[in-house]
Amino acid sequence: MNKSINGIKGPDKENFLDLAPKQAGKTNNGKKAGSPIRQLSKSKKLIAFALVGLLAIAGVWLVALRGGGGELTNQQVIDKVSSLVTDLPTETPTIATIEDAEAIVQTDAFYTGSGNGDKVLVYPQSKRAIIYSPDNNTIVKDGSVSGAQ
Repeated sequence: MNKSINGIKGPDKENFLDLAPKQAGKTNNGKKAGSPIRQLSKSKKLIAFALVGLLAIAGVWLVALRGGGGELTNQQVIDKVSSLVTDLPTETPTIATIEDAEAIVQTDAFYTGSGNGDKVLVYPQSKRAIIYSPDNNTIVKDGSVSGAQ
C-alpha cells in the first residue's frame, strides 16, 4: 500500500522508517551529536588558550618589574662595574653610551673592542676611563685618560 508521507510516495510510514538507512551518530535534526572526545578537545583548547593568556600577562609583569627592559640607570651601571672592578675611584663618574662604535674606534684607539650600547665611565679627577658592556656584563677596557679634567 502506497501512502504519501511528507511528500514522499512509497510504502506506509512504519515500513518506510525501517527501510531508511541508519545514520549512526546523527541526531533527529541531522546534525552530528557532540561526542565526549570533541567536547574534551574544546576544553583542552580553552585551557591552553587560558594558559597562554596567563603566560603573556606574567611576561609583561616580569618585564615591568625589571624596569621595562630598557636602559640601565647610572647607578645600576656603577653598581655593575664596581662588582667587576675592585679599585674604582670614589668620585662619581660621567657616564656616556656608545652609539656608533665603528666611528669612534677610528677617532680613538681606546675604544677598540667596544660595541654599540656599551657604557663609558669617565672619572675626571682620577683620569681614568672604563668601557663596560651591559650585554656581556664585562669590562671591555680600563685605562687612563689624557686631558681629563
